[in-house]
Amino acid sequence: MRYELNAVREYTDRNGEKKTAWNRVGIMFPAKQGDGFTILLDAVPAPQDGQFKIIARPPKQREQGQTGYAAQSQAEYVADDSPW
Repeated sequence: MRYELNAVREYTDRNGEKKTAWNRVGIMFPAKQGDGFTILLDAVPAPQDGQFKIIARPPKQREQGQTGYAAQSQAEYVADDSPW
């Protein structure tokens, strides 16, 4: 199963309400060899309180015709001869 990696940060909107911003920064999927995962990052989140927080979640269903990680297969990102 492939997961979307999201950088998460909390902020306060102009009305003083606490909100959470979710920004997709990459994908994660099972490695071809071993028990680990392959992680592909498009961006590195800015630290918040000295930590980098990334949450892995199953991808949302996409509308037909949309592009992006959720619309493409794992094979498009990793060459067949890659150990990852």
